[in-house]
Amino acid sequence: MSLRGAERRGNLITQNEIPRFARNDTVWSFNTYPCVIRVYISPDSSDQIVISKAQELDTILISLNGDFADIVTYPPKKYKGIFALQVRNHPEIIPHLMERLKNYLSANPEMNHYKGKLLLVEVHRIRVRE
Repeated sequence: MSLRGAERRGNLITQNEIPRFARNDTVWSFNTYPCVIRVYISPDSSDQIVISKAQELDTILISLNGDFADIVTYPPKKYKGIFALQVRNHPEIIPHLMERLKNYLSANPEMNHYKGKLLLVEVHRIRVRE
């Protein structure tokens, strides 16, 4: 399945609300606004419940939570894909992270590209762990 086209709506789910300033021209500009997981579960749910819900919904998880970058606790091969935005207590970099994410998603529109991968989104690069 491709990320292009309206049929892909819902293939991305965010653990956290995407800040208003980062919504307009980032990932969502090519017709996939990710669903926020709190639509399905409580916003204070444990990480295990969050990742389980993402699996149940067959979605790629986008998270500001650094815990999902732990490949021992969350081995990438078990999931459809995890984007861990590396904010590191600097919320001012979120727009830059979102731009990096948008560019990566645009260059890699096939959903299978993300399966079994942890993508650590940093301002100047995206590191991929499998």
